[in-house]
Amino acid sequence: MRIFSIPVNKNMMQFVCISWFIVAGIGCNNEPDFFLVGGSVQGLSGTLTLQNKGGNDLDISANGIFNFTTAFEDGSTYDVEVSVHPAGQTCSVTEGTGTIHGAHISNITITCINNPIHSVGGTVTGLRVTGLVLKNKGGDNLSITNNGNFTFETGIPEGLTYNVTIGTQPSSEQQCIVFSGGTGIMASSNITNVSVICTNTTIVVFASDTVPNGNLASHVNPANARGGADQYCADKNASLSPAYACSFIHAFISITDDDEIRDMPTNYNVPINAPLKSSLTHLINIADNWIDLLDGSIDNSLADAGVTNAGSWWSGSNNKTENGAKQYGTLYSDNCNHWTSSSGSYFGIGGGNQDTDPFPTGNISNQCNSSFRNLICLCY
Repeated sequence: MRIFSIPVNKNMMQFVCISWFIVAGIGCNNEPDFFLVGGSVQGLSGTLTLQNKGGNDLDISANGIFNFTTAFEDGSTYDVEVSVHPAGQTCSVTEGTGTIHGAHISNITITCINNPIHSVGGTVTGLRVTGLVLKNKGGDNLSITNNGNFTFETGIPEGLTYNVTIGTQPSSEQQCIVFSGGTGIMASSNITNVSVICTNTTIVVFASDTVPNGNLASHVNPANARGGADQYCADKNASLSPAYACSFIHAFISITDDDEIRDMPTNYNVPINAPLKSSLTHLINIADNWIDLLDGSIDNSLADAGVTNAGSWWSGSNNKTENGAKQYGTLYSDNCNHWTSSSGSYFGIGGGNQDTDPFPTGNISNQCNSSFRNLICLCY
């Protein structure tokens, strides 16, 4: 008669056998009818899980001898596999299958090796001061002093996660974010696409040089109104010594229905809580933040802040009233045939440089052949 409540070692098997003899008066052999399946583990660093015939999960966290907790009847087959590999390692099984022939199985070998290691890195843009520290998985601190490529010193094995974060912001003048590619599971090659973007905590407001006419689109090739306007601003910044350190430069202008001044935070990541000042040197405040800029009044006029003395600047926007409320920064009409015409028969709207209440995002109509207008530019 067979015993089906299976113990896990020989002494316990003999105890059951003796107990059965005492209770039932029936003898049994000293050798068990059920046998253990096991072997040894080497090279392990972490925790792995083994299975025998798809079950009887066995977690192992140290090198050495192992045995499954369930014993098997003589003549049974066994099939040992790794169901869960340790983090950062791959384990293989030798002598993992066979048939029990009247003895414990102890020759199964589990060998674990470290997975290949790859680096984690990417690029930093917009940084203009020191102090930025990046972290990977909460450690491996990496100090960044310049824009460009970076690579963490410690690599990550295949199969493990990486998580790039900002450990220390560079200064109160700038804030950096891990824009994209900062988290994932290490695959079979180096990670090079982590993007860290730094922006000024202050939006610098300055003016472009005078633009020749309202055909802003012609300033870039192929012709594009937004691209042309932004290029005028970039050209001016490049001529300054020193130039403003900007992650982004955009003209403060409405181009189309879906590219209006009021939508610049959505379209161009203009920080809505940052103050707008005439320069990082003079720090003359124009508005406390984006909402303050477009709510109808500003702290100092563009002229008083030293941004521009031009009588008018192309804005493409108007001080529009809808349901009794002002809608500053909305598109005005077609603006020099959508900023593609230099003809005096077309008109575009401009903003004034003297007023503060209301802030004139658009109150001056100009012929498109006017050659004394400039653009207001935002650096952030």
